[in-house]
Amino acid sequence: MALAWCVRRFLGVIDSKILSALKSDDLHYIKETIPESFPFNIEDDPRAQFVRFTGENVREEHVQVLAFMPSLVADEPISIKLIVTVTKKSGLCLEFSCTAFADSINIDIVSVNHPGGFFEGTLKNDWHFNCRDMDNDLKKMFYEYLETVVEASTTNFLHKYMMSKLKREY
Repeated sequence: MALAWCVRRFLGVIDSKILSALKSDDLHYIKETIPESFPFNIEDDPRAQFVRFTGENVREEHVQVLAFMPSLVADEPISIKLIVTVTKKSGLCLEFSCTAFADSINIDIVSVNHPGGFFEGTLKNDWHFNCRDMDNDLKKMFYEYLETVVEASTTNFLHKYMMSKLKREY
């Protein structure tokens, strides 16, 4: 009998915590606070550990940002992993693997993919550049380009959105 009471009490506490978390950080509130200049559509599957943001930029390039759940490591700033893919009309594709913080973004790896290749029938050639190994001028160029695709205000919003997703789905 005491065990049944303990289980009911435990389940009541869990339900209370879940309801409290949902009320304090409502998804509708987050969606209502999306900046008017936010350039992306949001695809958020509650079962997934990432959110997909898609859109077109002023250069008519297709942009996709995959934002992954935040990394919560003690004594380190909270960060989220981003994969930013920019596809030009020609099919040329730049992919940035990044670590985003609330107020900054670090490029880890840049990949260049393009359709076709040196030999007929090949689908794409891939080049991967580790940012640590890049020349400073090239690194600066990639950062400047990335800032035109994903602005600082967008990174800030993505960070808040992913923290909210973590809390909602916890």
